[in-house]
Amino acid sequence: MPTRLRQQKHPFGSLRKDPHWSTKGLVGLWQFKPAGKLIDETSNKNDGTITGATWVAEGLRFDGTDDKVDIPASTVNGNGGTFSAWVKDTTSSAAQEYFSVVSGANYMYVRSDGTFYEVRAFDGSTRHIIDIVAIDTDWHMHTIVWLKG
Repeated sequence: MPTRLRQQKHPFGSLRKDPHWSTKGLVGLWQFKPAGKLIDETSNKNDGTITGATWVAEGLRFDGTDDKVDIPASTVNGNGGTFSAWVKDTTSSAAQEYFSVVSGANYMYVRSDGTFYEVRAFDGSTRHIIDIVAIDTDWHMHTIVWLKG
């Protein structure tokens, strides 16, 4: 299932050039600037590594087979956080994960199942499954928020 992720331009400018951006608690900001790598715009240097995906303007195209972006596991910690990405499916014929975090028996991920986007989470005792929206070929902002504990 080919998928694209793209940068959402912030109306207030860039993190590095504008002093009004607050970086308190920010562990990573990846703006999808073609450079062969996803550069973390914060001082944390949590750069991502692209495997297989190809650049399309300011986004990445995934073939749905083995393409991925890896970011350091330290960016997802037990303190809670938020992950957001713009996603557009060009076909909905197979299941595809867009974001996943695994720690022992615990996991959380956003995926499409060929019919709906869904969020799945397991905290060691309870499994949560949330269907989000029917799959189409429009752009959708996917955001996951996880809380400490």
